[in-house]
Amino acid sequence: MTGPSVLALVYLACATLAPPAAAFTKLVQKPDAAGCVADAASPSCAPGRGLTDATSVVLSPDGANAYVASNMAGTLTVYDRAADGTLTQKADTAGCFSDMATVGCADAVALAGPTDVAISSDGESVYVAASASHAVAVFGRAPDGGLIQKPGAAGCISDLAAESCAPGHDVGPLSAVVVSHDGTSVYAASDAGDSITRFERAANGTLTQQPGVAGCLSGALISGCMGARELGGPTDLALSSNDRSMYVSATASAAIVVLDRAPDGSLTQKAGQAGCIVSISFNNLCATTRLMSNPTSVALSPGDANAYFTSIGGVAVFDRAADGTLTQKPGTAGCVAHVPSNGACATAGPYVSSATSLTVSPDGANAYLTATPSARAGSPADGAVAVFERAADGALTPEPGAAGCVDAGVASNGCVAGRGLVGASSVAVSPDGANAYVSSPGSSAVAVFDKTSFAPPLPPAGPPPAPPADARPVLTRLALAPADFRPSATRSSIASGRAARGGSRVSYRLSEAATVRFGVQRVLPGRRVGGKCVRATRSNRRARSCVRHPSLQGTFSMAGKAGTNRLRFTGRLRRRALAPGRYRLRAVARDTATNRSRAKVAGFTIRAR
Repeated sequence: MTGPSVLALVYLACATLAPPAAAFTKLVQKPDAAGCVADAASPSCAPGRGLTDATSVVLSPDGANAYVASNMAGTLTVYDRAADGTLTQKADTAGCFSDMATVGCADAVALAGPTDVAISSDGESVYVAASASHAVAVFGRAPDGGLIQKPGAAGCISDLAAESCAPGHDVGPLSAVVVSHDGTSVYAASDAGDSITRFERAANGTLTQQPGVAGCLSGALISGCMGARELGGPTDLALSSNDRSMYVSATASAAIVVLDRAPDGSLTQKAGQAGCIVSISFNNLCATTRLMSNPTSVALSPGDANAYFTSIGGVAVFDRAADGTLTQKPGTAGCVAHVPSNGACATAGPYVSSATSLTVSPDGANAYLTATPSARAGSPADGAVAVFERAADGALTPEPGAAGCVDAGVASNGCVAGRGLVGASSVAVSPDGANAYVSSPGSSAVAVFDKTSFAPPLPPAGPPPAPPADARPVLTRLALAPADFRPSATRSSIASGRAARGGSRVSYRLSEAATVRFGVQRVLPGRRVGGKCVRATRSNRRARSCVRHPSLQGTFSMAGKAGTNRLRFTGRLRRRALAPGRYRLRAVARDTATNRSRAKVAGFTIRAR
């Protein structure tokens, strides 16, 4: 081996001793009044109407609107969501519905004590679980996001004669409501009634309860319902994306209840121990689990590979089989807790105590947790929202440092200070993953956050030795994240910071400072002819298939430093968006001595807009 080559390898080894800083996710509250919407009495938030005891927030499937149920106010409030994620309450009575003659709100029926909101997957119906009304209120949703309650008895279904609703049986004080993905069923949970009621949903969104035991399940041996084991105090429901499985957090029973759903919408508890999971099993009728003290909520990951249950102790993590069966992950991957558990669970900050809800981001990369831990030193008010990294196998890891959580009132317990978070109860994430919205009963507010990336600072290191003048630069670790994206609106090939939505983050390492030129190659099918991969034609259709990589016209460059470099590739070349399809990004580095690196390539896919 020649001398210069040896020196180049020695230089590369020194330059790569320090690993590149990993990118993490944090929530940054929007500044000033854009950071929260609250009752008009709040000086640090935008004023809103009907937000007293804001309990649950959801977003429409198109991300254009937000809807908030406020328990004490007895209201359903309506917001428009701007492109940057800010919320604006709809004007006049279009922005608020109430059955309590609330000033500034439209009149509604069966909205006393609303606890939860659900939207059909087609975005045309909104359903509100109303605890004091023992009812599900039914609204039609207009293209602009405005709501109109269905007229007469079609506007709600209740088991109380005092409500002018369609009659239901064993509905009870409701705690949660969910719509099946196929749009044919609506289910409501009653924590006080120990029951789940089932409704058939018509094409126009109206509901009809099935008679007798087909219309409800109960853990309290109600004669009119089908019995279910450990269904005490159900507080939350989740349906798998194929609608074949339902999961229930049963707080009073300190249990998870697992149900199978038939194509006609009927529910049946899984047989044997697969049908329920508890911390301690006294009769071996249920499977056992760790960290399952009084579960409060349930969430499924995109693709349904994992289920997450929050509780007083933290978060329990399960793998989900194709038939819907749950198995807690082994070791510390199976739960996250604040109190050290002798290695039984992963340990996180105090914000994980008394967890109230967990939401997984649409891309499955993160999970957002709300909690109301009590008696925390230095914190005058309870409430926090925290961010977790979610691994490919579903395990959760808290984001490092203060950026990993936002605390109500003051910066304490290793968190950043936030506004409108007292009693944080639920999180809704926008379909594009750019924003998170947190309902806060204690603040009577909805807090608004931007999702951003950050890299913790690396420990200081001395400068690497200068490379030999004739040593070629070495370019490694070329990657795009995400590798599947849409072009952004910015016309240049490179965007800085948050200049554009869409695009992808490109990262790479250099052994020395150099200018990197990037080109784009199309990935296309071809045929092997004469030792070359050529375009497929009718004449060569019988030749062996291959993949060819023709280069597109145009390149772009960036001056890079020794070590890790990043840029934002917009998915555009020569000011034009790349057409949907598969591509390769090709990079070559050239230093000041005109030495060139070997080319590196990384694949990516452009999605249709």
